Amino acid sequence: MLATRCACGFTELDDEQILDHLALVFTPDDSVGNDGRVHEELSGRACACGFAGITSEGLESHFLESFRPADGRGRDGRWHGPATPRERIPAAPLDSDTRGELFLPGSRPSGPSRSAGT
Repeated sequence: MLATRCACGFTELDDEQILDHLALVFTPDDSVGNDGRVHEELSGRACACGFAGITSEGLESHFLESFRPADGRGRDGRWHGPATPRERIPAAPLDSDTRGELFLPGSRPSGPSRSAGT
């Protein structure tokens, strides 16, 4: 089930989705990502770093991956992610085991883990 609520209490609205909320809480004022490069949206679904998204969701996922800290804490100091263990946020990688999905801490599905680069 795709997440519509964040652990912080945010609930999706008609005009604001959970990916919009996560972008707001994780994007630093200077737009410098975890890799030390600037990540800002340019025309044509492109990022200042050179990434080109095929869809707007692809670009949003790129920004989320670029800005989300390893501990999942936003600029407000709170953890942001799915409100329940059964929910997931698509295309928000934490590490190679999450297979491109963001899970509530301690709720990652069991099964074989994927090693980086596979």
